[in-house]
Amino acid sequence: MKLKRFLPILILAWVPGAWAIEPVSVATSTNAADPNGVPNNLPPRLREKCDKMPPAMRQEFLRRWQQWQKLPPEVRARAQKNYQHFRKMTPEQRAKVRKNFERLQNMSPEAKKKFFENLQRWEQLSPQERERLRAQMGDPQWLQRAQQEIIILLRDDYAALMNVLNALADVAQTAP
Repeated sequence: MKLKRFLPILILAWVPGAWAIEPVSVATSTNAADPNGVPNNLPPRLREKCDKMPPAMRQEFLRRWQQWQKLPPEVRARAQKNYQHFRKMTPEQRAKVRKNFERLQNMSPEAKKKFFENLQRWEQLSPQERERLRAQMGDPQWLQRAQQEIIILLRDDYAALMNVLNALADVAQTAP
């Protein structure tokens, strides 16, 4: 599964300010609601589900739905497409995606910035350069050399060293 398919939702989830949406009340003057606080313009399928939810869960759902509605249509379309890809994954693949998203979420702001800079550099590479790098990553000797060099460079920062080595282990498992 290509990371590029998940990039828009990943950016929305973890780039500071991407979800900078002002909270709004569920019912507004242009969007009347029923006695349970469910907006009248909620699609029937979602209205049914919402009616069965406990009040606290309903309130959270409606808050998120309001945020979703404020996203530009092209962002919503990409997120829906990404979700469809996610649903087609095996449980193991889904768990791996969740684990990687959690790792990204737990990164410091500086590490996130570096990650996205590297991702941008990867996307700017020509297909030939990407293929050459993929071939190197599939070479067990390359991986061993990379691990040795990383250990030397990060020997004074154990936490960063373990994060990088774990990421390399993931790359080794997914490499052809």
